[in-house]
Amino acid sequence: MKIKIFNEPLIGDLASQKLTEKLAAKGKLNENIEYRVNQFIAGKKIIKLQTSTSGDALGGAQITITVLYEE
Repeated sequence: MKIKIFNEPLIGDLASQKLTEKLAAKGKLNENIEYRVNQFIAGKKIIKLQTSTSGDALGGAQITITVLYEE
């Protein structure tokens, strides 16, 4: 399972891909938090997904997805 992590308003996959390519060209792919988290959970069994929402209906809404996996 791969996850997406956003610390800003949602951006398109094209922008994310450009960041990944830029970091890879510099040999610093490990500085990409999304890459590091995906490497950390690779091969672990997902045991539960939890979702929650917060915010308003005027575009300020956020969704939080919590992934529980076995150690």
